[in-house]
Amino acid sequence: MTATRPRPLLPDADLNQLRNGHHCLLYTRLGAHPDVVDGVSGTRFAVWAPNAQEVCVLCDANGWKHGETHLHCVEDGHWTGFVPGLGTGTVYKYGIKNAWGQLEQKADPFAFAGELRPKSGSVVTDLGGFNWHDRNWLERRRQSNWLERPITTFEVHLGSWKRPLMGSTFLTPLRSRFARSISIISGCTSTA
Repeated sequence: MTATRPRPLLPDADLNQLRNGHHCLLYTRLGAHPDVVDGVSGTRFAVWAPNAQEVCVLCDANGWKHGETHLHCVEDGHWTGFVPGLGTGTVYKYGIKNAWGQLEQKADPFAFAGELRPKSGSVVTDLGGFNWHDRNWLERRRQSNWLERPITTFEVHLGSWKRPLMGSTFLTPLRSRFARSISIISGCTSTA
């Protein structure tokens, strides 16, 4: 497998916004993005690993071997690279040599898709062809004055709210009913 091509995949303006905590579109820069560079199809990768000694892309194409496909440290712990030949559907993880020299495999925190449990790999995904179904909601949002309307925001981690029932390790009917009741109480129309 060809090593990643060193090139500035994170422009200085993006690095400044990342450094200052003001980047509002991180998902467009970090993670895995199918791309064409110099006429060659592949995927560009970017991850923030400030304490890493080195970062590699691990996947089937390189036998999941650390050291085969290095990313390049740009600045402030941002690692980037372009891997020719990797495209949509490729399962990958980052191989990270941490500050103590230990090798770890980590899923991409900015991945658009991942393998189904119990696997934990990230999947290269191109959102360009995704068919969104939120046109009506976007129109209502555009017509509403959100500064004059009340909103309710809930953040509930149902996995830690209650122990699983009957050996289930995922969302149980009890938690599902709990989430639905909260949405009804708050006036939300969601059927969570």
